[in-house]
Amino acid sequence: MTDRHNTPSSRPSDRRRFRFGGGLRPVAGLALWVSAFAFLYGGLSVGCRAALSPAPWLSTDGVTLWLTGLWLVHVIGAAALLYGSWRDRDAPPRNEGGAAGFLERLTLTLDGIAIAAIVAIGVPILLLPPCS
Repeated sequence: MTDRHNTPSSRPSDRRRFRFGGGLRPVAGLALWVSAFAFLYGGLSVGCRAALSPAPWLSTDGVTLWLTGLWLVHVIGAAALLYGSWRDRDAPPRNEGGAAGFLERLTLTLDGIAIAAIVAIGVPILLLPPCS
């Protein structure tokens, strides 16, 4: 006879929620930084070559406007990754052993580094004129 009250689905502490996991999760933030780097500097080259028209209502040019939009998308993505890592830092490990805790701390650290790097490469977009 089985004890139906001791099944994993009946325990309140075992609520299942979606967690982006796998072996590539620790480097997802840095992959997003690489994406930001490539799109921002590639977009700068293409935007300057295409000579995007100015946006007079914002007192800026089209290149800065598009690059700022791309940068903000990457910042929001990195912030979402960092928030997910921060939220999962106190979650019980998914498997037995010390590697799970290490990988969660590593993921949190790399996501923090990634968002700092994305912000750092985006600041010149806001401060310096493009194509000069």
